[in-house]
Amino acid sequence: MKLKPLPSLKESKRYIVFRVLSDQKYPLEFQVVRDAILNSILNWLGEETSARAGVWVIKNLWDRKKQKGIIRCSRKETDLVKTALALVHQIGDQRVIIQSLKVTGTIKRGK
Repeated sequence: MKLKPLPSLKESKRYIVFRVLSDQKYPLEFQVVRDAILNSILNWLGEETSARAGVWVIKNLWDRKKQKGIIRCSRKETDLVKTALALVHQIGDQRVIIQSLKVTGTIKRGK
């Protein structure tokens, strides 16, 4: 018999909608953007806080044309993750700005 945690004990999630702005003509790939975001979060927050944040960059919601994506994280660490996003200045050899557009409680409202 598998025990499920009570709904009041589950960690609530938030979804951060972000956009990557760059001066290059060709769009960035998902893996490169994800690695840059996760490295920035790890460098800024450290291992313990980044583990508590539970950051997940959702692959199938990455729009290559618009350079928009969604990150899932813990409700308590949302502001820290947004700060770490703002600290990304370069991906590969491209200078970029990662702009957080909004924070939602569901994926559907973030699309």
